[in-house]
Amino acid sequence: MYTYPNSDLHILSGCPLEPSYVNTIYFNTRADQTDYFSTLTKYSFEKYTFLRDRGFIKVYRPVGDLYDCNYLMFRNTAYSNRWFYAFITNVEYDNDTTTRVYFSLDVMQTWFFDYDLQEVFVDREHTPSDKLFENTVPENIGYGELICQKTELRNYPQLKADCYILLASETPEGNKPEVRFLYGQLCPLYPIITRAPTDEGGQGGWKDLQVPLNRYIDTGRTDAVISIYAIPRFMGALPTGEYPEGVSKEQVTFEMPVTDLDGYVPRNKKLFSYPYNVLWVSNNSGSVVEYRYENFEYGNDPQYYRCFFWLYGTAFTTPSVTLVPAGYKQHIFDWDESVSLSAYTPTPFIGDIYAAYMAQNSNKIAYAQSAPVQRGIYNAAVSAYKGVANAAESALTTMATAPVGKHSALSAGGIDTQSQLGMGVFSSLADGVQGAGLSLLGGVFERHMVIQEQLATQEDLQNVPNTARGLMQASSVLQASGELAFYAHKMCIKKEYAVILDDYFDRYGYKCNRMKTPNRNVRPHWTYTKTVGCTITARCPADAEAAICSIYDSGITFWRYGDEVGNYSLDNTV
Repeated sequence: MYTYPNSDLHILSGCPLEPSYVNTIYFNTRADQTDYFSTLTKYSFEKYTFLRDRGFIKVYRPVGDLYDCNYLMFRNTAYSNRWFYAFITNVEYDNDTTTRVYFSLDVMQTWFFDYDLQEVFVDREHTPSDKLFENTVPENIGYGELICQKTELRNYPQLKADCYILLASETPEGNKPEVRFLYGQLCPLYPIITRAPTDEGGQGGWKDLQVPLNRYIDTGRTDAVISIYAIPRFMGALPTGEYPEGVSKEQVTFEMPVTDLDGYVPRNKKLFSYPYNVLWVSNNSGSVVEYRYENFEYGNDPQYYRCFFWLYGTAFTTPSVTLVPAGYKQHIFDWDESVSLSAYTPTPFIGDIYAAYMAQNSNKIAYAQSAPVQRGIYNAAVSAYKGVANAAESALTTMATAPVGKHSALSAGGIDTQSQLGMGVFSSLADGVQGAGLSLLGGVFERHMVIQEQLATQEDLQNVPNTARGLMQASSVLQASGELAFYAHKMCIKKEYAVILDDYFDRYGYKCNRMKTPNRNVRPHWTYTKTVGCTITARCPADAEAAICSIYDSGITFWRYGDEVGNYSLDNTV
């Protein structure tokens, strides 16, 4: 049976699509598709003979009229109303009125409504939403080195080391200290902790320590002082003067703005997450811990992202402060990712050698001064006792040898016996008294020599320079310059790389790495998608099915409006 020519052909000019399939247009209905391509028609031909997909057709137009044409659409109405869409790949002169038009079928538009996407592995795509820290799958794109955009916590007042703690083995009066809890630990030492300095009356800080320290020095008990350290303000004594029994704690909040990167405001919020935007916390002593903003629990503040930390401090026996992230990686307190500060140096002080000697040797000095006199008294008593004993012995001997009778043998021409007896006793007593006097005089002289020797020793000690204590490791550049603290550095990529990555994400979306149905129409102007091993449920020829799957695996951008194809300057954010 004869079939009348009844095919329609439209030659289009200015179609934004190309055979590379980098871009295509997303249509909601066939009617929308047909209407759009029809608006690009330059020449229309009706009642054509049956058009076949054989690679070319003859068009009754001079070749010069078709040089600006790049697309065509046709249908064979005798058999179907389906429109076929094709790229014009070349135009060739046939004769003065006829041109050969070579074409290849556009499988994406021809079969756009004849397949369904299955769940496949999506390599990357544009996401339907782009909230802060919502998309964090790592990218494989270089981002350069990080720079510091802002530093927090540097001058945090509660970390200023202007309080002091003194630990001693006894009180200034020499009493044994009571065992107590100090900073959460059992403390057998005697502590003195100062309050934070205030401008009112000049109290607190070092001034609170001067009086008790001078008592240790004046009483010669500097050896009892084990250590003196400067400690952060939040670890000092309470305003009431009470000492902290538990670990000192203080909450710290870092308000890190997420509005720009090195002065550049990105359109894609993924650039505000790791590794392009991170928080480094340093103790200024070689330890740096990296924190990701997206791992903190955060509120709904559109301008600032808050990072919560807790300071924990103890000063028994060496001061130490630890900064612990709170609400990080779903931990209430993440001690495994904390950073510590323990480079506090001991505070030196001057001890008085003379006072220490006098205090520690007072009993010895008093005994040394009294001992000579005591020995003199003792020797005098011994001498007197010996004199009396000798006198008594002499008297008894004389009487024992004297003749019995009214008159002695000496009465007839010798010495009187009583006189002789009296002279012997007096002589013995005189010798005893003389010995006792010499003993007392010797004791006094010996005491005088001991006192002179002790005075010379004390005078020598007064000329000896006083001893400085606590000088070992007492020098710290960080502490002296006020830099012994935690620093929170907001690190980000350079503006140069931020611009490069922002443009890249604009065009190709984010890394996905998930099994899902690819996105094709989730952004205001264009949506890019790229799959791995794409599969579809097709209602089209097998070669078209294979071509479509290959296009998805290569990556393709779906544009919502044909007149916007390739215009990446549009605001495509959500």
